[in-house]
Amino acid sequence: MKVLIATDSFKGSMTAFEACHAIHEGIKNKAIETRLCPLSDGGDGVIDVLVFSNNVEEIVVDTIGPLGQPIKAGYVIDWPSATAIVEVAEAAGIVLLKYEELNPMITTTYGVGALILDAIDKGCRKIIICVGGTGTNDGGMGLLSALGVKFLDKRKKELPGCGASLTKLRTIDVESLNPKLVGVEFVIASDVQTPVCGPRGAAIVYSPQKGATPSMVKTLDKGLANYANILSKMYNIEAKELVGGGCGGGLGLGLQVILKAEHKQGFDVVDSYVGLEEKIKWADLVITGEGKIDEQTLDGKVPYRVAKLAKKYNKRVIGLCGKNELNKKIEEFDEIYSISEISKEVGQAALQHGYRHLKRLASRLSF
Repeated sequence: MKVLIATDSFKGSMTAFEACHAIHEGIKNKAIETRLCPLSDGGDGVIDVLVFSNNVEEIVVDTIGPLGQPIKAGYVIDWPSATAIVEVAEAAGIVLLKYEELNPMITTTYGVGALILDAIDKGCRKIIICVGGTGTNDGGMGLLSALGVKFLDKRKKELPGCGASLTKLRTIDVESLNPKLVGVEFVIASDVQTPVCGPRGAAIVYSPQKGATPSMVKTLDKGLANYANILSKMYNIEAKELVGGGCGGGLGLGLQVILKAEHKQGFDVVDSYVGLEEKIKWADLVITGEGKIDEQTLDGKVPYRVAKLAKKYNKRVIGLCGKNELNKKIEEFDEIYSISEISKEVGQAALQHGYRHLKRLASRLSF
């Protein structure tokens, strides 16, 4: 039997590659042939997934992290198409912050700009920006500042690119945009459809997990609304209505409006390099998964997209996860099993021992 293992990361516990490897270790003694295909929906971990596909070259540069600390961050280049794929989390990710450092009022996406400029200097004419896993809520002000855009307060004083500046913003000067960007195509890769502000917006939905207190959430949402209003007047659009404007802490809004970036599904962008469909055709059985399978999974997250494609070719599909919160049968999955069914560990202990538990869960599968 030929088995394709194609999972997303198990957030807070395992990368996509680690999860795939744990499953492989669990089933390798069953006299079967396996192929590993770690996946991403365009969020954190996408660089590792693309490097594993062997179709790109990783470039590492010096830049700054979300608190301005010096770091090294990577991106990848697909040389035949002169395309760079930049993962925002590499320079602005929540994983770069300690718990006590989480504060979306002061964190910034500025460091991502250095990756983009380096790619352009190397000849890239298309930049795919994978948005996810950020520890920021600056609306992309940091990144855009690094590219030359000036954000000014009521006294025409330049503002730092961080969440706290959003409510102070009065004017945006795009005339100072770096001329290197002329003729460069930008794409946002994200499966998040969140608007920039309001009840379903970036601040209210996502900033609490980035360290925002209730009062910070209100300030950040007000700031993003202010940001959107200014952009709406500048470009004669309804910026608040842009699909995906809230992805990456509002990064999607700034990129779509100022850099004219096209918003694409993150999974589709990754799959264009991974070639999942051909791998599924090869397999008899497909195993997929992520940390939690729930109703959001059915909105197009990695396991559901894998399962749906596998069913196109009538493949058996098994979903593995840390926790299964679906209370109904999903036709795309033949079976779903969770670590919570075999382990009583919860919280941080469960996350720390995720690899071991997933390996044991996989070893219990019947083929």
